[in-house]
Parts: sequence; C-alpha cells; structure tokens
Amino acid sequence: MYKISTKFLKQDAVYWEPKTRTNIYGEKTFEPPVEVPVRWSDEKEEFIDENGERQISKAKVMVDREMMLGGFLMLGDKHDIEDESDPVASGGFRIRGFKRIPTIDARETVRIALL
Repeated sequence: MYKISTKFLKQDAVYWEPKTRTNIYGEKTFEPPVEVPVRWSDEKEEFIDENGERQISKAKVMVDREMMLGGFLMLGDKHDIEDESDPVASGGFRIRGFKRIPTIDARETVRIALL
C-alpha cells in the first residue's frame, strides 16, 4: 500500500519553520531550512486566517508533514536558496493557512499549506 504523501508529492520545496522565540531585536527567526516533497498548485482559494479574517491564497501546497503558520515555503531545492536565514530573500512565501483533510477511509490525512 502506498502513502498518499509519496504518491502525489513529486516536487521539491524548502520549508522554514518559525522558532517560538524572537532574536534580541524582536524579529522572528527560523529553524534551518529543510527540503520537503510537495505538490505545488498556483491556484487561489478563499480561507479564514488565524485572526478570523477572509484571505485569498496565492498557492495551495500539499505537504507530507505538519507545518506552522508563519513558516515559509519556497518551490525548489536547497541549491536555490539565496540566504538560509531569510526565506523572503530566497523567494519563500509565508504560510497563512493550514488544513488537514482525512481520506475517505480516514487512514491518512492530506495536509495543505495555503500561501
């Protein structure tokens, strides 16, 4: 039996997970970037963000793991990174929404990051 995450996730992306603490200047910092398998779709979707406001996503990205709001995703691999400590400079998009959808038999969960 295949895992849904391995069958459909054929593209590479880089994920920056936000740290829970800020640096001495009060700026958000990130864990070192990691490569993750994804299915990146440049399609818009309306969603409700963490503040309860309506937003429109720039892209929907099916991922193989839980991801934190405020983290960043960039399509490509680690060789495409401009600055490991700055996901925006490397072309990353902020994760503004995240949803989990169980498969029909509820054996697996599809995870989608909304950028």
